[in-house]
Amino acid sequence: MKKIFFLASLLLILVVLLTLKQGNHPKWSDYQKAYFAEQVSKLQVELGRVNDEAKKKQLQQDILSYQNRKPEIINLVLSEGKVERCKTCHIGLEEISSSHPSNTFGCAVCHGGNPLSLDEKTAHAQ
Repeated sequence: MKKIFFLASLLLILVVLLTLKQGNHPKWSDYQKAYFAEQVSKLQVELGRVNDEAKKKQLQQDILSYQNRKPEIINLVLSEGKVERCKTCHIGLEEISSSHPSNTFGCAVCHGGNPLSLDEKTAHAQ
């Protein structure tokens, strides 16, 4: 009986630790970190090509800003009060067109899915 209790306790501790680990390192934070690193690389290339001192200083500030930026949940509040979190993962996504700004229409109205989810399967309605 003690053996069963001990094994069940170990299993419970393992499940709790795995759950905490997943909650502390969400997948969307990896997407944002990759985006920040990509922006730093692009800005460093541009910095190497620029001769204007004012432009160099601005690029250095932009690089430092991306290097110090921490991943965060991005809530897009639409005009009718609905909230979408699509840009948390799809950070840096260019606007489709000036007649279709995502800040006005959002993403889910056309693309579907759960606009509040940060889980890939539920966000994309898979």
